[in-house]
Amino acid sequence: MRILHISDTHNQHRLLHDLPAADLIIHVCCAKCKHSGDFTFSGAGKEVVDFVDWFGGLDYRILITHRPPYGILDSRKNISYGCPDLLLAVLLKVTPRYHLFGHVHDAYGIQKVGATTFVNASVLNDAYQLTNEPVVLEV
Repeated sequence: MRILHISDTHNQHRLLHDLPAADLIIHVCCAKCKHSGDFTFSGAGKEVVDFVDWFGGLDYRILITHRPPYGILDSRKNISYGCPDLLLAVLLKVTPRYHLFGHVHDAYGIQKVGATTFVNASVLNDAYQLTNEPVVLEV
């Protein structure tokens, strides 16, 4: 299965041309809207842990969130914007094969930690310019 993952297009999606063929396209929504990507009400750590505890009991290989875990593809100008509770839950409880997210535009990339491959697919930089390629994963 080929997965195309993009994130944080901020109304510039029409600038993406000739997207690679994929079986599944995932676009992580921005934090300001109330669609995919926002699984908490206020973003409190307790809400994140509660969700991940519930979600961890499901049979899946891929976790999709808007915000990254703390310390993994989450820094901008040496400041980490990731969630510490999400990091602990992903690494210690859930351990998905892939964790897909966006949100921190300047932290685009792929990083493997343990059994999990983390992917920040933000296609725009902090100036909201299209600078990065969509990410294609072979699952």
